[in-house]
Parts: sequence; structure tokens; C-alpha cells
Amino acid sequence: MRITQDKTQTRVLKNALFLYALTFSNYLIGLLLLPYLSRVLSVEKFGVIGFATSFCLVFQMVVEYGFQLSTTATISVHRDDKAKMSRIISTMTYTKLLLACVASAVFLAFAMFVDMLRGHFVIILLFFVDSIAKALLPDAYFRGIERMKDITIRAVSAKSGILVATLLFVKGDDTLIIYPVSMIVFDTIALLWAFSLLKRDGLKATGTTMREMLEALKDSFWFFISRISVSINGSLGSIFLGMRYSPESVEMGLYSGATKLSSAGEQMIPPLGDALYPSMVNKKDYRLFYRIVLRGGILWFFACALVEVLATPLCVLILGGQYASAGGFLRILMVGVFFGYFSFMFGYPALSPIGKAAWANAAIMVSAIVNLTACAVLWLTGNITPLTVCVVFSSTNITTFIVRFSAFMKFKNLTR
Repeated sequence: MRITQDKTQTRVLKNALFLYALTFSNYLIGLLLLPYLSRVLSVEKFGVIGFATSFCLVFQMVVEYGFQLSTTATISVHRDDKAKMSRIISTMTYTKLLLACVASAVFLAFAMFVDMLRGHFVIILLFFVDSIAKALLPDAYFRGIERMKDITIRAVSAKSGILVATLLFVKGDDTLIIYPVSMIVFDTIALLWAFSLLKRDGLKATGTTMREMLEALKDSFWFFISRISVSINGSLGSIFLGMRYSPESVEMGLYSGATKLSSAGEQMIPPLGDALYPSMVNKKDYRLFYRIVLRGGILWFFACALVEVLATPLCVLILGGQYASAGGFLRILMVGVFFGYFSFMFGYPALSPIGKAAWANAAIMVSAIVNLTACAVLWLTGNITPLTVCVVFSSTNITTFIVRFSAFMKFKNLTR
């Protein structure tokens, strides 16, 4: 029994290390890309990037439809049956393509009738195309078989290509378009690469039926609601600020700078949880879970505290002197980032093995409702500002954590 636990812990740590390697690579690339863009572009154009990213993230979540969680669990169970996995991945991909068509129609409808989108149509369209390419990635397969190495190598290669293209060709506002174009090129290469790995593993494209696609949509529905709620939580502030000040405004640029730095911090959380999730589904080892949560939580506290103290110098160092006032926004956002660790860990890794993943989904929905309500009130009362939006954005992780932790304590007896 002890040997089995040690092997499980070793596999989790190995996969976590690969995902952290991906995260640190993203940090390294971000430390080159983000400061470069914030300096060669005006604050206003940098705000356009933030708005386009947030707006298109919603469509990306629609196409992904929560398959990254539901299909990961299914693949984990059938990892020794290549025929079954081929059918599962094929059904997932066909369903995503159908959702991509729906998302495209909705996006074009928005672009036709919303002046704010029409005014920046080309840039936002390019970000939309890239979001669809990312959504079609079959990463649920690699997560399900706990082979994070392939995800890491492929993603780092794509991001490195984007970095090189941006550094070489984006020199100012007039060449901004090269940035999303490079994203489309290299993310499409990553997509083709991922499917070539599936073929190498002996998986084949199979047929599917409408019934199987509907069943896949049904199985992933609550995960989809959770993911779209996450997207709302992450994007709503930028959308409201974009409508209040226009995407091309100093306020939008400062908010985008602060959220990009806080989001970089939050990227440290998923690798550990994602590595732990398939193992917890299989082994239900809560002693391992408690050890990881406690040790990681202590390290996370000190990391967030350090950023709180150095928020303004960090904004100046990474983004440039014109972003000094974004330091106050970053301090507020870091409170939510701290709670984000515990919110993530007490979500799917803790609740899915005991059959209570619905509570993890419900927590995200509750926080999205709170977020939407708060932003609507701020909008109606004329109080939409980067500061108030940061407060609302930060509170979403706190709300999510409260609901998920309460659910875990309610059903804690099932972990025995």
C-alpha cells in the first residue's frame, strides 16, 4: 500500500513539475513579451489587446465547453483502451467544431451591431480566430493519461515562436496586427502537432453520431457552465471598462496591465491542481491532498505577500514608468489571487473524487452572478472605474472559495 502511495505521489509531482516548467516558461516569455509590448505600444493600444483578449476568451470557453475536465476524467478511466479513447476524442473534436460554428455566428452578429467592436474589428477578429484554435486543442487526452510533458513542450514552442515574431516585427501601434497574426500561426501549428501525437499513440479518427455528441454535451454541461462562469469572472471587468471608457483608453490600459500581472500569478496555481486531479479521480488519496494543500498554501502566502509589498515597483519594472498607478490595482487583485489557490484546490481535485463536482461548478456560477450583479450596479450608478472593477474581480475568488470549502466540509465524511 505504501509503495503504491509513493508511486502515485511521484507521478503527481512529476506531472506537476512539467506543468510548472510550462508555467515558468510562460513567465520567462511574458517577462520579455509583456514589457516589450507595453513599451512599443501606446497605453491605449495596449488596452485594446486587453479588451480583445477578454472578449474572445468567452468564445474560447464556449468552444472548449468544459471538455478539459469531463473528458480528462473519462480518458483517465479508459486509458488502456485505444479504441474507446479514439471514439471519445473524435466525438469531443466534432462537438467542438460544431460549437465553433455557433460561436463564429454569434461573434459576427455582435460585430455587426456593436459600434465598439466594429471600430476595432480586424484586431478583435484575429484574437477570435486564435481563441478558436486554442479551444480545439485535444489536451484532455494528455491530461487523462497523465503525460503533461507533451503539453509543456508543444505550448512552450508555440509561445516562443510568438515571442520571436513579436520582437522582430512589432515596432509600434501601426504594426500591432502582427502580434495576433503570429498567435494564429503558431497556435495552429501547435494544434496540428497535438493531433499528430494522438496519431503516433495509435489513436484514430472515428465516426460519431449525433446521439454521442449530445451525450458529450450533456456530460460536460455543468463543467461548461463552470468554465463560462470563469470566463465571465475574468472578462466582465474589461468589457464594462471598455464600454465605459472605450477599449482604446488609458484606464483600460492601466487595468489591463494590472490584470495581466495578477493573472501571471494565478498561472502558478493550475499546474499543481491539474497534476493532482486525474490521480485523485483514480486513487482518492486525501492524505496526499492535505499535504499538498498545506505546504503549497504556506509558500503561496509568502509569494502573494511579497507582491503586495512590491506592487508599484513591479508594475514600473515590468510594464514601464507610465504604469506606476497600476500598482494600487495590483494590490487589490492579489487578495483574490491568494484565495485563488485554495479555491482551485478545494474545487475539482477535492470534490470530484467524492462525486460532488457539481458543487465546484455551482461555486463558480455563484461568483459569476455576484460579479455580474456588482458590475451592473456599478454601471447603473456611474461608478465603473478600474479601482471598483478590481475590487469586484478580486472578490470572485473569495466567493468561490467560500462555497467550495463549505461543500467540502459538508461532505468530508465521504473522503474516508
